Amino acid sequence: NGFLSENDVERIIERITVTTDKPRLVSWLKAEYSDLPAEDIRYISRLSYKDYGRLSAKLLTGCYELDTNTSEIGGRSIIDFMWAENINLMQILSDSYGYKSFIEEENKKYYTINPTGSIAQTLREMYVSPSVSRAIIRTMEIVKELRKITKKDPDKIFVEMARGGKPEEKGKRTSSRREQIEKLYDSAKAFVSDEDISHLRSQLGSLSDEQLRSEKYYLYFIQFGKCMYSGEAIDFSRLGDNHCYDIDHIFPQSKINDDSLHNKVLVKSQLNGEKSDDYPIKAEIRNKMHLLWKNLFYRDPKNPTDKVKYERLTRSTPFTEDELAGFIERQLVETRQSTKAVATL
Repeated sequence: NGFLSENDVERIIERITVTTDKPRLVSWLKAEYSDLPAEDIRYISRLSYKDYGRLSAKLLTGCYELDTNTSEIGGRSIIDFMWAENINLMQILSDSYGYKSFIEEENKKYYTINPTGSIAQTLREMYVSPSVSRAIIRTMEIVKELRKITKKDPDKIFVEMARGGKPEEKGKRTSSRREQIEKLYDSAKAFVSDEDISHLRSQLGSLSDEQLRSEKYYLYFIQFGKCMYSGEAIDFSRLGDNHCYDIDHIFPQSKINDDSLHNKVLVKSQLNGEKSDDYPIKAEIRNKMHLLWKNLFYRDPKNPTDKVKYERLTRSTPFTEDELAGFIERQLVETRQSTKAVATL
């Protein structure tokens, strides 16, 4: 009849995304949707889509709110809930709603129905790099050897995570993000008004510890609600919208693989796009933002909040050849990935 259902449209978009051969796309459209007029097929074949979003269709349209007391499943998917309510994904996946419980139950079902036959198969599903895979396999072999020697499974396995913190902090309890933010606000009265701090504390109090695990929320609070490339106030209610605000890597990922918070700032998406992979940051931005950066990250040189971030933001010289090699940092990142994966296994 020449009409396409929503599922048909989704199939076509997926096909366009993975197909670069236009004649093959046209042939597929004619075979699958023979009722479509030739003019519509020509139009569709000229459409261009690329890449995938970070969120799957199963997450957005196949997850429903689960009542943990009655085990009843609600009728609204995550995307339906977001459409109907003024709420973002990070809030939806908090403990306040039942979607997180639904996802956990689905994961349990998956691994019950599809038990992994080998470590290699599990690693393929986890999409880790070959270097990380090797580290994981070696670790699992050690566990296997221990089981063989003791003739039983270990009661507990402790995994030491690479943290990239200060040497003097080794072995100390890591304070919660909420505690870190509160401590930061206690010492910020010299450059932030009581009214602004009170407003930020009120916003902080509205979030659970689970929500504060979100890097966007955490960066928002340690940046005192300011964009780090413009100094403008960030709209808290639109924080979850990637079209408005984004996390930028100060040292571009294409140059040095550093995914630590020392290398991240929350900024307006437009400014992030304009910066691209350029480094150092433009002099215009550095000159404008220097005082705020200093107040936030290097106000007390003897006890800076984040000396690494401050130096990366204010630096005016490009990378040296040694820095571009970035070998040590890449190794540390791989170590973090492998220890997290081992803990999961």
